[in-house]
Amino acid sequence: MRILLIKNIFADAATGGAELLCHNIATLLTDRGHELFVLAGRRRSCSDRFNVAARLMAVKPTADRAQLETLRKRIAWALCSLWNYHLTRRFIKKLKPDVIYLHNIEWITSSPLSAAAESGVRVVIHLHNHAYHDLWESVRTGSARGGIRKLFHLTPNFGSARLIAVSQAIAGEFIDRGYSPDRVHTIHNGLPKGAFGAIPSPAERKNVICVGEIEPHKGVDIAINTVGDLRDRGVSLFLDIIGPSGNSGYRASLDAIIAARSLQGQVRFLGALPRETVWEKMRSAEMLLFPAVWQEPFGLVAAEAMAGGAYVIASNRGALPEVLGQCGSLVEPTPAACAEAVLRYSALTSEEKETMRGAARARALSLFSLDNAITLIEQELLRENHA
Repeated sequence: MRILLIKNIFADAATGGAELLCHNIATLLTDRGHELFVLAGRRRSCSDRFNVAARLMAVKPTADRAQLETLRKRIAWALCSLWNYHLTRRFIKKLKPDVIYLHNIEWITSSPLSAAAESGVRVVIHLHNHAYHDLWESVRTGSARGGIRKLFHLTPNFGSARLIAVSQAIAGEFIDRGYSPDRVHTIHNGLPKGAFGAIPSPAERKNVICVGEIEPHKGVDIAINTVGDLRDRGVSLFLDIIGPSGNSGYRASLDAIIAARSLQGQVRFLGALPRETVWEKMRSAEMLLFPAVWQEPFGLVAAEAMAGGAYVIASNRGALPEVLGQCGSLVEPTPAACAEAVLRYSALTSEEKETMRGAARARALSLFSLDNAITLIEQELLRENHA
């Protein structure tokens, strides 16, 4: 099968959950004999095994709503959309793929989706987060219509695309708003075999970890304040924070919390680490704190911690209840709620803790196998859109 994969970023050294999953999928589809070509907005150190054939234009994202609405930004976005539409069309015509497989496209506009939908080729979209839902909502409500928007291909066109959602929570966003349930299939994110390494003895599990981008929506400040609240109650917790820090303002606020609560000896920032190293940290950790404050689309970190035997305390947001099931603690994302969950778990006997860890690992093995996920993805890529 000849597959054209379209994504905003494609890189060997992926860090975010969606990037990691996309790279794993590309690797295993290639291993299974499929011919894979990539159109990406940004390319970082891609190996020769992937045919990264052309680079789409990307517009640097911004969280500043006022900046998004400036005339300069709008013009840049429109030109990016127009360029990417025609580039995608030309490449589809030249490549003649059997299927067009879209992942995240937030920075490259929705025009590659429109070009794919209009090509007559089978189209599959992998929904990693809420971004495509926002596009679909603009189509459903008609807010994306207009002559200028059509001229620059700013109106997203889903056509008869099939959707792969990383969770039932994400799938439900489309189905609830009228997208045909027959075209939406949930395939949970899969973990490579390396995530299921040998687990150390319970005596070696001592610290608590927090893993993910150091951004406000991940609730890192809540994790730090949880350590402070527990210390105020006479419980010493040592927290290792793992992940890239691109938000200097937020990182400064975290340092301020640590200084104000005198937690310098209990909280460490380890930065971004190789994925294999993160798995090792999870296998040696007592608990994972994951107090995300947004509607988490999946929660790959939680699944990885379950596979590694760390007890997961996560917020009851988005797909996290779907991932954890009964194999962890789901709480409101507040320091008080997280602290209570830590205390409840700490009060268990060693045997009870091992039982809970074993159940979590069994759930991860059952639901989050990468090999199983790839087989299901292959089936969706081969399925005709009109089926």
